[in-house]
Amino acid sequence: MPYSYLGYSVLIIKSKIRDTNDTSYIFVASAPRAAHGRGEIRFYTKRFLSSNNFGSDTLQPIYQINENNRSAPYVLTGEQTGSYFGYSLTAGDLNGDGHTDLIVGAPFYYSKKTGHGGVVYIYYGLNGKVGKKTNRHFLMKICSLFRLVF
Repeated sequence: MPYSYLGYSVLIIKSKIRDTNDTSYIFVASAPRAAHGRGEIRFYTKRFLSSNNFGSDTLQPIYQINENNRSAPYVLTGEQTGSYFGYSLTAGDLNGDGHTDLIVGAPFYYSKKTGHGGVVYIYYGLNGKVGKKTNRHFLMKICSLFRLVF
């Protein structure tokens, strides 16, 4: 992914597996110029079995089964070229359901129809299970109400 700016914004989500001391982490990295300028969010994992073991030397991509029944890296792709999808990332439980929600900023998104610029995407329900299709659940896109007036 040359010139994609992978790592422009990064985030770590901690996921504790029930009934064990195993803790895994999801590393989220944006690449705002990937996918022909539409931007991508990529997901990686690294497992920590104890406080003394820092896992392997490299992050491993998280995979999902695509529509052709093949394994493919789990990626979220922006809607609009030049929107800088992934400019900012944050996570938290926005709706109080106990699952981690991902918030992605695309400050240069623009809609001619509404005249609004900038957008915030909210993906509900990561909960450490990013690799399943059902978790790729986009529910909300919030557009800025601010406009430039000339």
